[in-house]
Amino acid sequence: MSQSVTLDDIYQLFRESERQRQETERLLQQSLERSRVEFQSSLQASRAEFDRRMENTEAAIVRLRTDLEEAIARSRTELAEELAQSRTEIEEKLARSRRELEEELAQSRTELAEELAQSRTAIEEANAQSRAEFDRRMAEFHASSERSQQRWEQSQQRWEQFQQQQAQAQEEYDRRIARVEAIAARASQAVESLSSRWGRFVENMVAPAALRLFQERGFAVQEVYQRVRSARGSAQLEIDILVVDDTVAIVIEVKSRLTQDHIRRALKNLERFKTAFPHYQDYEIYGCVAGIEIDGEVDIYAENQGLFVIKQAGDSVCISSPLDFQPRSW
Repeated sequence: MSQSVTLDDIYQLFRESERQRQETERLLQQSLERSRVEFQSSLQASRAEFDRRMENTEAAIVRLRTDLEEAIARSRTELAEELAQSRTEIEEKLARSRRELEEELAQSRTELAEELAQSRTAIEEANAQSRAEFDRRMAEFHASSERSQQRWEQSQQRWEQFQQQQAQAQEEYDRRIARVEAIAARASQAVESLSSRWGRFVENMVAPAALRLFQERGFAVQEVYQRVRSARGSAQLEIDILVVDDTVAIVIEVKSRLTQDHIRRALKNLERFKTAFPHYQDYEIYGCVAGIEIDGEVDIYAENQGLFVIKQAGDSVCISSPLDFQPRSW
């Protein structure tokens, strides 16, 4: 006969089940806590490694740009010195050749004049002498004249050689100038390429944060666009980042290194904005500049012109303008 299950047995089973559930829940909670702590630790380590790599990347780019600019400056200086030295040597050589030719020509003229004078004297003397003596003297005169003519022709040949050397020297000078200009052009292209890649990297840092930053400042912006271009006649314009809602548009100019010239250029672009983009004619237009490196007090100058300023903050960016800042509208 089977043994019946009492209420006490059911209660004991329930208590044991509840105890096992609580123990399981406690172990699960401990496991979750350990996972959370390990995740926080891993996240902090990853963030520290990202910050370190960002700093190393920025330092490497700055060093590369400095090294490249120094190499270009050294190359230009060395080429300029080499060209100056070559030009000096060529000019000295040409001057020596010119002096030697002039001296030879003068000597040839002097000798010819002396021989002509002697011949004239001989002719005059020959009038008083016999015809045979006169003929002999005339033969000597003709021989002397032929020698003088030969010397003159040699001098003329040397003058033509001098002109050829001068033309060759000018061609060599032009060739070296062309080489210097080609080297300078390649170096300029390398610097512009590096600056363009770094500028695009900075834009990709600013654009994702732009909506959040201006929403926090009270602007109900909902859309962000990069590399906005207009080609309306003479009003051609390119905007790095444009943030808009239904009545407000914020024009953001992004530079890796922000200077006062960039501020003045941004102000001119804001003056031309509604001409280049007439569909924003009824909008309130605000301006903003962003930079990873900012020259001394350039941010203050920008804010005095009514522009927001965005700076780097750790691995992100922030608006550095004060909360009570009153921006200018266009």
